[in-house]
Amino acid sequence: MVSLEKVTDQLFRCKVIQTSTQRQWNMTFVYGFNKLQERKPLWPYIGHIVGTIPGSRTVIRDFNAILHPSERSRENKALNSEIEDFHGCRTQYGLSELRIFAITFSWTNKRILSKIGQW
Repeated sequence: MVSLEKVTDQLFRCKVIQTSTQRQWNMTFVYGFNKLQERKPLWPYIGHIVGTIPGSRTVIRDFNAILHPSERSRENKALNSEIEDFHGCRTQYGLSELRIFAITFSWTNKRILSKIGQW
């Protein structure tokens, strides 16, 4: 059984209950805004989920942000603040990344390749 718990402009959160065992976990699906300033409210809400929602949690995301310059095919020094925001959220709230071995980049605009969809 799946129940929708929360919807915002950048995410929706569901509670999933396996009916045969009654095991529960929370799944959050994120699509972060493209612009850094518009994306900023997302980080505290991720902290709210981690800090106040009991049980197992999974965040499936496209934060539209990267953790390392190597996750983008071209260097762009303006990205430092974006990397710092995303890295800070991940570190502060103890989020860990699932390793993806088959795909290096998950998005392109035909000029830049980027790894923005994971977890």
